[in-house]
This record gives sequence, structure tokens and C-alpha cells, in this order.
Amino acid sequence: MDLSQNLLIIGAGAHVPYGLPTGENLSYLIKDYYGCRLLNSVAEPMNGDIRLDQINSFRFEFEAIIKQMCKFGPDRDKYFEKQNLDRMVVYVDEFLNSFSVSSAYTIDSFLSKISLETDMKKRLAFILIGKALITNLILIKKKLNPEGSTKDDWIEHLLMFCIKKETDVYNLPKVITFNYDMTFERVIYNHLCHNYRLKQDSSISYVRDLSIRHVYGNIGAFDKVGEVEDLSIYKNAVKDLKIIGEDRHIGEDQLISEQCDEIKLRMKSATNIYFLGYGFDSANNKLLVRGLDQNWAQGKKIYSTSIGISEKDKARIERELMCPVTHADCTSLELLRDKYPLG
Repeated sequence: MDLSQNLLIIGAGAHVPYGLPTGENLSYLIKDYYGCRLLNSVAEPMNGDIRLDQINSFRFEFEAIIKQMCKFGPDRDKYFEKQNLDRMVVYVDEFLNSFSVSSAYTIDSFLSKISLETDMKKRLAFILIGKALITNLILIKKKLNPEGSTKDDWIEHLLMFCIKKETDVYNLPKVITFNYDMTFERVIYNHLCHNYRLKQDSSISYVRDLSIRHVYGNIGAFDKVGEVEDLSIYKNAVKDLKIIGEDRHIGEDQLISEQCDEIKLRMKSATNIYFLGYGFDSANNKLLVRGLDQNWAQGKKIYSTSIGISEKDKARIERELMCPVTHADCTSLELLRDKYPLG
């Protein structure tokens, strides 16, 4: 079935079935990361089922990564000279301590305020550390969670529903994702390689042709696993991931300008829009409808998973998106398969 006129807007909650953390859980992991430094304990499993002894090991590996990253950090000649490597490790402690006591709900929220930091060296160091830490923890979670079918596997449902031969991959819905990981691409790639026995190059080409939009950048490559040790991933994360705070001085419009036209086109052309595990952050909502008129959603059906979203927030969401949204208190799989099936 051709579902290419549908649009999926994906948030962190949609990738929980695949072992990835939500923004809130990522915050817990980072705070546990700092806590293990103080407790130095191996007894208790921490949030996200990662033990303190594991995190303690990851901590020292992360400090080594940060030292390595200094040679290609932002403005490296001015701020990240070789003699300042030890200072960068101190910045790791400062970052983790500052985030732990900030009461910021997510790491993205914390980093969005980094432009308020007047110490330029610390500002640049925190940006580098924040991006590297997000990358490190997402890769760790990927490594700890085996690939394959999982409970509430909505991507597998899409594949079974849409694809009868390899070229049917183009029948999949269009995708805008606010996630850094490439889980969606990875599952499709594995399906083509292992179900249709396509060569890797052909499978990669099919997935790339889907032009899945990662609004704030992506981590790693969908055709590779076991990447925690690969320093180039961290280098690319520092360069490619979008943290609003680091570029606030040039304006948020410029931050993701390369994405805006395609987002607008996909929002306008979709007949049905499904929000999956999306948190409805106000800044992201405004980004989605930037450049659209008040009647942009006329004739469209818009659905959303809405676990934990209050009635007050639902009213805010509809104001910001300038359209009614049908909310369902269910998982992504239940929304797509049972509540409001794709069609």
C-alpha cells in the first residue's frame, strides 16, 4: 500500500521500544553519570538499567574522548590548545555538576541557555561536552540493546504493511524526526539486507533516497553498529548536531534554515499527519508551522500519541500548530495499527 502521502513526526518517545531514552531518561542518565563519581559504588543498578560500575567505566572513557576531541573542537586554535586538556576534564566535572543542580528538565533545555554564559571558554567547552555526552550515552544505549523485533515495534508494522518488494520502500510515509539516533533508518536497512537479501550498497541507496529529515542532526551511520569506540562519530556530532544556544547570536532561523523549506513542503503536502512520541515543545511546534498560513491544515487529519499530555497542553498545542489534533492515550504501534490506521 502506498502511504507516501502520510507524514510521521517523530519524537524521543517513539524510539523507547528500541531501547533509546526519552529526553527525561537521558537527563537521569547524565545525573547518574555525575552521581557515580561521588558514590564510587558498584552495587545498585541506575536509571536505564546501566550499573554504576558500567557508568564509572564509561565516565573515564568519556574523559579520554573529550581530550581527543580537543584537537578538533570549535575554535580549537584559540580555546583548545594542548596545554588545556586537563582544564577540559575539569569542565566535564563543572558541566555535570551544573546540569545536576540546574533543575533543567532535559539536556536540550539546559544547553539552550548556554548563550547566557559570559565565559566564552566555558561556553564553548560546555557545547562540546554536551554534544559528546549525548552522543556517548545514545551509543551506549544502542550497544546495550540488541537489534531485532521488540514489543510495540511500530516500524516493523509499517514494513509489513507497506513493503512486498524492495522498491515498495518508496511507499513508506515521509518522516520528520527530532531524534538524533537513526533507528528508523537502521530498521529499514536491516529489513532490506536480511529479508530481501539486497547488497549493502543497494540497501543504503534505498534508505538514503527516503530523505528522512533529522531536524537537529543525527549521530552515527545507520549501516554500522558498535560505534562507541569510533572517535569520528564524536567529531561529526560536534560539527553537525544543532544546539540552539550555541548559535543564538545569529538567530534561531539560521540555525536550521537548510531544513525549513523541506519541512514546510512536507507539512503542506501530507494528507494525514501522525505525531509519534513527540513532546510538543513550543519551539519545535513553531518550527513545524513556520511559513504556513492559518488554514494550512484544512482537509488534513492529524493524530498524536498523547500519553501524559494534559488538557491545558492540548489547548496550547492546537494554538501553536494552528489546527485541531486528535489525541490518543496509546503507544505509537497502537495509534498506527488500531486507533487510526494508516491509509
